[in-house]
Amino acid sequence: MSGTVLCRGASTQDQTVASRFAPVLYFEHEETCYPVDVGYFVQHSELYHLSSLGPVLVDATPTLTSLGAYQDSSYYLDNQLGTIADSGIIDDYQAHRASLGYTVYAHVMTSGQGTIIQYWFFYVFNPGDLNRHEADWEMAQIQVQGNTPLMAMYSQHQQGQKASWSLVEANGDHMKVYVARGSHASYFRSFSGKLGVASDSVRDNGLVLQPTDYTIEVLDNQSWLSYGGSWGWAGGNQSVSVEAALLGEAGPQGPQFREDGNMWQDPLSWGMALPQAQQPLFIAEWFVYNFLVFFITGAVICLVVLAAVIVRRSRRTGLGPRVFSFLYIDGVNTKSIGNLLCVVGLVLTVLAVFYPWYSVSGRFTDAGQTLALDNVLVIDAFHGISANFPSSQGPVPLGSLVIPFAYIVLIGTVLCILGTIGISQSRKLGLRYFWRAVRLLLPFLLVLVFMLAIGQLASLVPTSVPEAAAPVRETLTAISHAPFQGSLSMTLTNPPGSVLSMSWQLGWGMYLLLFASIAFFIAGTLEMTAQETFYEASVLSETTQRES
Repeated sequence: MSGTVLCRGASTQDQTVASRFAPVLYFEHEETCYPVDVGYFVQHSELYHLSSLGPVLVDATPTLTSLGAYQDSSYYLDNQLGTIADSGIIDDYQAHRASLGYTVYAHVMTSGQGTIIQYWFFYVFNPGDLNRHEADWEMAQIQVQGNTPLMAMYSQHQQGQKASWSLVEANGDHMKVYVARGSHASYFRSFSGKLGVASDSVRDNGLVLQPTDYTIEVLDNQSWLSYGGSWGWAGGNQSVSVEAALLGEAGPQGPQFREDGNMWQDPLSWGMALPQAQQPLFIAEWFVYNFLVFFITGAVICLVVLAAVIVRRSRRTGLGPRVFSFLYIDGVNTKSIGNLLCVVGLVLTVLAVFYPWYSVSGRFTDAGQTLALDNVLVIDAFHGISANFPSSQGPVPLGSLVIPFAYIVLIGTVLCILGTIGISQSRKLGLRYFWRAVRLLLPFLLVLVFMLAIGQLASLVPTSVPEAAAPVRETLTAISHAPFQGSLSMTLTNPPGSVLSMSWQLGWGMYLLLFASIAFFIAGTLEMTAQETFYEASVLSETTQRES
């Protein structure tokens, strides 16, 4: 790689190692924040202490040197350029981005198992989909033995992934890190993020930072590393602080304090405990990432085949006076009632995609104050499955599967309507209704099976968030035992005496799909029973057949 990597701090040996394995960073084109020197954030912040009476201003002009004296977690830096409710911090950063440049922090540790080089990235704001807060610390690390890379470990929210070096995309010794838009989680592939712990937007169509494009500062004994408070606003009082943490609105702690210090003090153990990324996972992520393309391609092929069938049907028997066979409704008779139920099924199907399919919500009560927790788990037709659980470190992503069921259902409905063109016999139309009933029943059964097996998701809760493990396990187990509807209340140990109440229910969208499936099944039965012919073959078609 051409150019010189600018590196400062610590020993010459650490500088050399940090430069040699420095990552290449790929950003999504709508990203607004990039790795920057922490001094810029501190320069525009005030330091507060969070007491029982509310926030107390400690220092209106803190410095990187003075921060080291405040090692307790009850402190927080509040950036005065904006709040979590506006874009003031991002706007100022964008205005000064050219002069600020880019900074990456490196932490080098050597043991009998080789050398671990951590690369820490500081962002002034986190406008993520899962949470929104001032400042953001993310990290990617590499394990090397001598000069040979062995493994890479990337942080993703409260968890992450590890991969052997053979599965890591790299430019020589420089691992490629694909940064999620807004949340800044690190991924191994540009198509990752839609399958796994959170629904992140990851692509390689934006800024690319080569090691020569940023300054590396090796972390050693900088005073600000000892600062134990939050980087960013953390609440107006202790109650609001708890609320801010649960909603992911509180700023994170610095590198030495992440995951109770485990990421910094024992990076290899932290990394080895992460889920292993395998080639089958990358294939699945690639498929989910491109699912819409595959689905549209499949839908187009189906339309072409269906058009050919309709043309052939038109030449053989004509298309009949009403073209669409489900429109043969003429009086009170078996055939007409069946077709009327088909219309009812079509309407119910369309309505189903606009209502929730499943929802889990909760209420958190502490010191007499109640906080509503929405979207703990949501299944809907447009966004698929998204699950996260509140904890004192912010929402803990449990899993997501972004499959646009709405497009599958709606395009399937269009194909169902088109498929009735020119059908002359009620028996054949009844068979189409039967198949439509089965296809509509599948999403209902899939969601139900998922909820019955949801207790298995408890194993995905990061060990770094122990206070969330027991409530998650209890909640998911209760849901799996009563998947249609239920509620649960539990007393938490952190904060002491607080109460978490959870409730869940099957959404109207699922019931509408079930009713639509039943309507199509009955319609199919009636059409099969009717044994009627909707229209006779046209004279033109019969003549054409004799000539051919």
